[in-house]
Amino acid sequence: MAHERDGIDRQLLKYGRLKVRYGYKVKGPRVVHITLTKENLVPKFPRPNKSTSTEQQIPVQYRATKADYLASGEEIEKGHVCSAFLMRVDIETCKGIAFLSTVTPQLKKFNRGGWDNAERHVLWRLEHEYDEIDLFAGTLYVSHVGNSGSLPLASHLFMLLICRLHNDVVDVEIIVMPHADLDPGAGVSKYHKSYQELLAMDKENFIPRFELKNVRHVNGEVVTCSTLSPSISGPEK
Repeated sequence: MAHERDGIDRQLLKYGRLKVRYGYKVKGPRVVHITLTKENLVPKFPRPNKSTSTEQQIPVQYRATKADYLASGEEIEKGHVCSAFLMRVDIETCKGIAFLSTVTPQLKKFNRGGWDNAERHVLWRLEHEYDEIDLFAGTLYVSHVGNSGSLPLASHLFMLLICRLHNDVVDVEIIVMPHADLDPGAGVSKYHKSYQELLAMDKENFIPRFELKNVRHVNGEVVTCSTLSPSISGPEK
């Protein structure tokens, strides 16, 4: 594991292939990143029993603790922003599952409903459509929706998928879900946002700002401009 300061209000944590941009203000992961391949579809290591370990490399005043979750009641639970299933591909990445630095307090119905549907959607796309997916997932705090102990609840969770084929063609999908008890029958397309809309919700600049070339689709729509950037966010109208 390798960790380093990433600014005055954040820290970069690394667990094998998993990178976590940890936010001091919310005491939790703001953005996690992992590159997925077909290998991720076959977990190689058993899942640790629970995510209860405190990351000692985080300054003590910014650490989430077990007490934060014990105080939250039965409606809220620890939830990974990146599916623990996808993290079990090597021993160092697997270790990240056990740390509170990789989870955020989630409504139980959301974690096991809408967010679980989104995670299964990523797995399906990896299995059936793409050779590789760069997955960025994380938390947004657009409004105050409650607390779990000293931890604020995210107002939204997001996924940014950069999906690649062997011929360097890139498809992009952006999913932003409100942190609520969502309709279990709704498809993830209901929660599609443009890259520009996602960045507008990220007031503290945790989400990477980048420019992608050879983009074919954004949220399933053909683009007429093959570059995705903060100012060119999707299909031209």
